[in-house]
Amino acid sequence: MSKIFISIPAWEDSHLIDTMRKCINTADNPKDIVFGLGLKYENEPDLSEFINTVKIVRDQDVADGKPGIAGIREAIRQLITDEEYFLGIDAHIDLLDGWDTNLKNDIEELVKINDKTIISRQATPIIHGQVTGATKWNLRGSYKEFGIDGSVYNPSYDEIKDKLVNDKYFTNIYVSCNFIFGKSKDILNIKWPGYHRFPFEEPEQSLAIYCQGYEVVAPLSGNLYHFAGNDLKYWFDPVNGYDEKWWIFLGGSRLDRSNWVKKWVLDDEDMTMEVRKLMIFGENRYMSLYNYPNSVRDFYNAIGFEEQYDRILLEGLSDGYFYK
Repeated sequence: MSKIFISIPAWEDSHLIDTMRKCINTADNPKDIVFGLGLKYENEPDLSEFINTVKIVRDQDVADGKPGIAGIREAIRQLITDEEYFLGIDAHIDLLDGWDTNLKNDIEELVKINDKTIISRQATPIIHGQVTGATKWNLRGSYKEFGIDGSVYNPSYDEIKDKLVNDKYFTNIYVSCNFIFGKSKDILNIKWPGYHRFPFEEPEQSLAIYCQGYEVVAPLSGNLYHFAGNDLKYWFDPVNGYDEKWWIFLGGSRLDRSNWVKKWVLDDEDMTMEVRKLMIFGENRYMSLYNYPNSVRDFYNAIGFEEQYDRILLEGLSDGYFYK
């Protein structure tokens, strides 16, 4: 049978073992699962119970030892060998029975329609009666304070009917790191922006994959097999606020969420500007999106921000930053 490579980055995540068990216990063919783990733990969990192949890369083995989430995901992808399929998830998820068979069948049907197709959708908890989940984009700031993100919303059928590629999937132009499924040959063929730490991980890779001519499709609600699980790092205690293992308290009221900042492995100011340069100009010192089927401007036009993008682009060009 064909193998599935499951990529899971885990930063002190207490759910990793449970997630690996879920992947196996809900699969029709659990022996075909190969795990690729990116670990960052003070005390690593015991993985000895798993008879499946488990490939591991650790944060300290990558780049300068602090690659952050974008860098560690790229390092995990380099562990792919002969696995035919790729599933990228977080270390806290829920899966429906038969997810492996269903996703394999779905991608094989999709690549007959367009051989450059990736399945992805921002994972949400199981919500009964949900219509579907599409991406709502937000673009803001000047080029030096550039920001872009995408959030999930439930559109009407009329809003997506012209984006349907079959009776299960629709074009969505958003790659979410907590659920990516595709053929491994495509995952390895794509040039992912894995050169830095964080932020802009998901918008940046959505742009890069779009420019490279890949179509990202999201499942309709009746075709969901993967859901977000509980991540304790983001729970807000109504008595104590956030857990200071994961958050920095800035002072004031502990019950005011605005007084807390996430602990994360972030890019410094220079690297953040390099990421912004790629998102705006299509090129930085690490990566270029030139000479691909689609341009950066095509991407912003496709998500409905052509006018705002032009303003930010011209601002950056007139400042001369791109030529420094």
